[in-house]
Amino acid sequence: MELHGISFPNTEKIKTIFCGEKMKSVSIIVPVYNVKNYLSKCIDSIISQTYTNIEVILVDDGSTDGSGNICDLYASKDKRIKAVHITNSGPSAARNCGIRAAMGDYILFVDGDDYISSTLVSETLKKAIENDADIVMFDADYVDELGKHIGFEYAFPGVIDPNLLVTPGILLVLPSLWNKLYKKELFIENNIYLPENISIGEDLTANMQLLSSAQKVVYINKFLYYYVRHNNSIMSNSCEDATKALKNRDILIAFEIINNYFLSNGKYDLYRDELNYLTVYYVFSAVVRINKCGAAKDLQSEMVDYVFKQCSRCKDNKYYNLLLSKKEKIIFFFIRHKLFRTLHFVLRLNRKLQGR
Repeated sequence: MELHGISFPNTEKIKTIFCGEKMKSVSIIVPVYNVKNYLSKCIDSIISQTYTNIEVILVDDGSTDGSGNICDLYASKDKRIKAVHITNSGPSAARNCGIRAAMGDYILFVDGDDYISSTLVSETLKKAIENDADIVMFDADYVDELGKHIGFEYAFPGVIDPNLLVTPGILLVLPSLWNKLYKKELFIENNIYLPENISIGEDLTANMQLLSSAQKVVYINKFLYYYVRHNNSIMSNSCEDATKALKNRDILIAFEIINNYFLSNGKYDLYRDELNYLTVYYVFSAVVRINKCGAAKDLQSEMVDYVFKQCSRCKDNKYYNLLLSKKEKIIFFFIRHKLFRTLHFVLRLNRKLQGR
């Protein structure tokens, strides 16, 4: 059968069995909201996987552009696809809906405007089974809306040995949901879901819990995910919408959730250095996004105060000099000393020099 010129694989054909075990299944969760122009490419990349024992859960988060109809059309053509429609509640609610509906042994997240390599499932699943791993990480290729390469996103900082991913340093890996294959039981047994009351830091919040709960995490040094960058992203470096920028305050709520989680299970001291560094990095990065818009000096000050409350000597953190670039250190210097006007001037000058 075909849809939009794409041939669907024969789902009844004999499938590969890994390691002599009963063939494992993978639930691929796709939150969908107004991505009509990108959704078919996303779904086509999923149903064209070389490993076919997959379940595709398309969660339409109240789309108004016809994306929901595309979900239904694909579901009618391939029995592996389920289309779920919910009232618009945000991507975290959509992903949580997918987690609760998942029937697979493993879970993979793909955003509705991104797409994946045809071997992503087979390679990550093989790695997971061979190593009895709870999480398999991989790298991503950043592309623009036309598919042109922009840059690479590696799963972990280069200074961290991938063979030491069971140490507290595991928290420093890229905190995205879309660059990891997870054992489903990691979510269910630990009751881990994404917070639905924030729009910044929700991936980070869930991943801190998942990574610290995993018995083993492994890494594939391959670009298996294609992340499409859009100019209107809330995380975009060219943010000019002050109202949108103020949503970055959600990062404070995210770290309250994270810190309370580690305090409640007695793991805070074990991960203290990592948590303090992440607080500095992500809160100060949020300050930069707010500052670029020239918005809310009081909020910027509040966020700096929060960082110093959590880690009074942030500059002495062992990861500060190890992981931050020279440019980031200069920017963070202005933030630490609340030189917000100077920071705004420097950021604006830098954009002019880069022609943006």
